[in-house]
Amino acid sequence: MNKREIALFRILSESREGVSTEELCSRMSIRPRTLRESIRIFREETGEESGAVIEPLPGIGYRLVITEKDRYYRFMKEMLESEVQNQYLMPADQEDRVNFIVRTLLSSRDRVTAEKLCDKLYISHSTFASDLRKVREEMGRYNLAVETRSSSGIRVEGKERDIRRAMADYFFHSSDFDVRQLELRPNQYFNEVQEKMIRSLLYETLRQHHLRMSDVSFRNLVIHILIAINRIRGNTYIQSPISALQELKGTREWETAEDLYHLLSEKLDIEVPEEEIGYVTTHLLGKRMIDNEEEMMLHPETLNLVSLMLEAVNARYGYDFRQDIELYTALSMHLQPLLQRSKYGLEVKNPMRERIETEAPVANDMALLSAQVIQRETGNAISEDEAAYLALHYQLAIERGKKIAKKKVLVICSSGAGTSRILAFRIRQQFSDYIEKVDTTGYFDYMLHPSGDYDLIISTVPLPGIAGIPVVQISGLLDNDDASMIRQAVEADPEEILAVRNCFDRELFFSGVRFKDPDEVIHFLCGKMKERINLPEDFEQLVREREAIAPTAIGGMVAVPHPARLVLDEMKTAVCCLAEPVDWHGKPVQFVFLMGMQKDSDELFVRFHDVLFRMVSDPQMMNRLRTQPSFDNLMRCIDDISAESGNEPEDIFQ
Repeated sequence: MNKREIALFRILSESREGVSTEELCSRMSIRPRTLRESIRIFREETGEESGAVIEPLPGIGYRLVITEKDRYYRFMKEMLESEVQNQYLMPADQEDRVNFIVRTLLSSRDRVTAEKLCDKLYISHSTFASDLRKVREEMGRYNLAVETRSSSGIRVEGKERDIRRAMADYFFHSSDFDVRQLELRPNQYFNEVQEKMIRSLLYETLRQHHLRMSDVSFRNLVIHILIAINRIRGNTYIQSPISALQELKGTREWETAEDLYHLLSEKLDIEVPEEEIGYVTTHLLGKRMIDNEEEMMLHPETLNLVSLMLEAVNARYGYDFRQDIELYTALSMHLQPLLQRSKYGLEVKNPMRERIETEAPVANDMALLSAQVIQRETGNAISEDEAAYLALHYQLAIERGKKIAKKKVLVICSSGAGTSRILAFRIRQQFSDYIEKVDTTGYFDYMLHPSGDYDLIISTVPLPGIAGIPVVQISGLLDNDDASMIRQAVEADPEEILAVRNCFDRELFFSGVRFKDPDEVIHFLCGKMKERINLPEDFEQLVREREAIAPTAIGGMVAVPHPARLVLDEMKTAVCCLAEPVDWHGKPVQFVFLMGMQKDSDELFVRFHDVLFRMVSDPQMMNRLRTQPSFDNLMRCIDDISAESGNEPEDIFQ
C-alpha cells in the first residue's frame, strides 16, 4: 500500500463505530473523490490480504469490519514494521523530497507524472510545485533542464555527460541516499556483482598498461563506468565530435579504455561505440597519476599558468610565493591533470572541501583567485571542489612560512642534577620548534637566586606565584598529560591573545537585528564598520566581489564574509547575531562575522582565524552566544578558547 492507503487503514482501525467522510478527508488532507478512489484501490488490491473490509455507513462515512482475525493482526504487524522502515527511507522535509524527486527523474527512462510523485511523497500539488522549483535549481547546477508536459509528465533534459555527472553525485557521492527509495530493476546501477567485475577488470587493465590512479579516482572511475554501462543498455550514449576522438586516439589512455570495454563487451554482451571509449579515456587523462621521469616533464603552458597564478596572489593578498620552488613544483604537477579534466568538462569531488574552506579561508581565497586565472587563460571553468585541492598547496606554503617565537625555559627538579638533565633533554627533544634554550636548577637554588630571564618555568614541585612567568607543574616522568600541558604553555602567547581580542570592538557587536538576505547584512555591517575605522571606498564592493566567487557560509549557522583582498591597516571584525536566521545562498545563517583583514599580518590572522574557527565549531559555545548575545560573552568565549589552546582539534594541514 502507498502512504495514503496506510493512513486510511490506520484511521479506520482506530474506530469500531466508523469515521465520517469529512473527518477522513480532513485527517488525510484529500477530497471526497480521492477518498473514494483510495477505498476502491484498497478493496481491489489489498482487501483480501488484510483480513478486513471497508464498509460504507450511509449518510455518515465508512467503517472497517474484521473478517479474519488472524490474518488481520498479522497484516497490521507487517504494515507497522513496513511503516517503521519507510519512515527512514521516505523524505521527511523539503530538502529530502527534492533529492528524492531528482533521483526519481534521473533513474527513470520514461517521463514521471506529478500525480505519481505526489502519491509517493504523500504531498499536495501546491507543495510539489514548490519542490519542483528547487529541483529546477538543483538541475541547473549541472546545466540540465526539467521539462514538464501536462499530458505525459516530467523528465530531465540536457547533455548526456551532464546527466551522468548528476547521477554520480546523487546516487554514489551522497551520504543520505538509500537505493530502496527508488523503483529500479535489480541489474540497474547498484548490482554488486557487476560492480565487483568492473573493479576487477579495470584494475587488471590499468596494471597491464602501467597506469596508476589514486584510490579515490579509481573508485570514481568505477562509478562512471557503472553508470555508462546502464545508460548504454538503455541506448543512451555520450556524444563527442569526431575531432575530439581523433585527438584522443593513439594515447595510452585510449588503448587502456579500448581494452577495458572489449572485456566488458564480452562479459555483458553489449556494443560500445567509440564515443564511450573516448569518455573513459578523458577520465583516465584527468585522473591518473604521473609515475615516471619522462611524464614529469612539465608543459611550458603549465609553468606559465602557475607564474600568472602566483603573481595574482602576490598582487591581491601580499603573499609572495614566486620564489617558493616547492609550491611552484606542487602546483605545476597538480595543474597538468586538472587542465585535462577542465578541458573535457570532468569534475572531481573533494570530501575535505568544507573543512578547507572553513579552516583555511585565505588559502581558499587564493585558490579561488587562481581558478579565475585558469579560466581566463584557458576558457575552462574550475569548480570549487578543484579549487579546494589547490588551497591545500597554498595552505602548506603558508604553514612553512610561519615564524615561531621560541621560549627560554627553566626546568626545576628536586630529584637531583641527573634527573633534571634527563627531563630537560626530553623537553628539548619534544618541543625543539618552540624552545630556544632549556636550563636546569634545583628547588632551593632557585628560591635562593630566582631569575626572571625566562619565558616559562617547568617544575616537578609546587612553586609560589612568580610574577610575569607562567609555571607548569609536571610529574617528573613527562607522560602524555605533562606533554599536553607543556605544549599548551609553549604555544600560548599573552600578547597574541590580547591582539586577537583587539580584533573585536564593542561598538561593532550587534544582536537582535533582522534582515531578509545576505546583501542587507553585508551592507549594514560595512556601514557600521565605516563609522568606526578608516575603510577604503570600495570595501563593501570587495566584500560582495568575494561573496560572488563563492558564498562564505561555513556551516553551524555561521558566515564569515570578507573582502576579496587584504586592504586594511588594522584588523577589525564586525559581529552580528541575527534575531532570525537568513538564507545565505542555501545555508541558514544566524551569526555573521565580517572580517576586515589587515595587510602584512600573517601571524595575527592565523591566530585570529584559529580562535574564530574553534569558537564557531563548538556547538556548546555558539549556543552560549546565542542565548546571551553580548560583546562581553563573546570575549569570555575567546578567553576560554585561548585558555584551551593545548586541546586543539585535529588540523588537516599537519
